[in-house]
Amino acid sequence: MPVHTRKIELPPYIANTPQRVTIEPVRFVLEPYPCLELGDDDRGRPVRVRIHQTLADDLQGADELGEVSVYQPTDGSAPTIIPFRQTGTPDDRLLSLLRISGGTNNGSRPQGGAAVYTATTSTMVDCHDRKRKYPHRTQLVSCPHCGTMLSRALAMPEHPDTGQIREWGAFPFAGVRVVAQGLSYPARGANDAYRVILAVLDIDVRFLVHRRGAKTKGEPETVGICWTGKEVILGNDDSFNPPPQMIDLTKGTII
Repeated sequence: MPVHTRKIELPPYIANTPQRVTIEPVRFVLEPYPCLELGDDDRGRPVRVRIHQTLADDLQGADELGEVSVYQPTDGSAPTIIPFRQTGTPDDRLLSLLRISGGTNNGSRPQGGAAVYTATTSTMVDCHDRKRKYPHRTQLVSCPHCGTMLSRALAMPEHPDTGQIREWGAFPFAGVRVVAQGLSYPARGANDAYRVILAVLDIDVRFLVHRRGAKTKGEPETVGICWTGKEVILGNDDSFNPPPQMIDLTKGTII
């Protein structure tokens, strides 16, 4: 499968330490066997992706993956990372290890906490809280989702039958294949847990990670990730522009 491997990480907040998204080689461990560690599953059991012993031996003591392939047995059993096998056609996909923290105190659940992965496409849909009645002692004056002012003409504040919210496209989508995923639990506890995803990205694929937990000043609200076939480009919204080498110069004119 893919040639390239990269880890894309924004770790949980550490006091007095600037937190930034980093891109670096994917490293593996040798114990209990050569593998990538992806945290735990929803039952607290470790999630590991096995690295074939031949590949571990070929790396001669190094702990960084280089050009690899992913072998998926036809019986649906767990995939294994193996030495790169040439298929006869160029392959510029990326095997990426995604570790993006959603922030602190995010009320995490096994589904992945407050780091929410989506496509870069979106549509406007009716607010899910339309016609909702709130407790009469609520301090809310507007909907926290769509911003519509609550009606207080009745005994209980009510959300009018108006207001829309942005709904992002689902992840994964065509061009993204999730190989395995787990849940990482920082030392502070389960409320700061976040998903760790091993995925294969097609060339020029792009997606967003919305960070909905509490964050320190300067940390990005949204992490945009684009794989160009040669490098990973980071953004902070859905306004990705293709790098110059990706522009088709036959579809346009010189001005």
